[in-house]
Amino acid sequence: MVTPRALLNRPSPHAAPADPQEGAYTRAEIQKRYRQRKRREQLDPKTVRKQQRRAEREAALAAATIRASQALGVKLYGVLYVDPPWNFLVYSRETGMDRHVANHYPVMSLEDLFALKPPATKDCWLYLWVPVSQLANAMRLIEYWGFEQNPGTAGARMISAPALSCAKTLSFS
Repeated sequence: MVTPRALLNRPSPHAAPADPQEGAYTRAEIQKRYRQRKRREQLDPKTVRKQQRRAEREAALAAATIRASQALGVKLYGVLYVDPPWNFLVYSRETGMDRHVANHYPVMSLEDLFALKPPATKDCWLYLWVPVSQLANAMRLIEYWGFEQNPGTAGARMISAPALSCAKTLSFS
């Protein structure tokens, strides 16, 4: 008499051999491999929830950004704290892009930053966060926006990301 267990362990004529010297996969091996492949293909519920929450946060951030950008230019400020989304060149596009800042937030080219018009009053102070690698570009941006650097006041974190203090030229006449 043939038992169901014996039927499962009988090699399938259509299965690929596990080892050419051993013969074909058994039906039990085929089913086991199928179940394993299906488990790998399914997304973890925790991962799905994280992806949903991230999508919701990104949608809310996009809406808030649009509202804030529409309000810009309407009101002028005497002090600006600016952290531009600098675009960095990576040493190798194959290995460096996984750590690139564009994976965390949208970046802008220097020309795009030049196109921005900061909502500054005539005697505004600008505090600009600049990575050391972007210092030359920051100086060009400061000058283009109509500010002058005030080297006497800099942020406490001078080595990693200095905060440049700049002021528009004051005219009392």
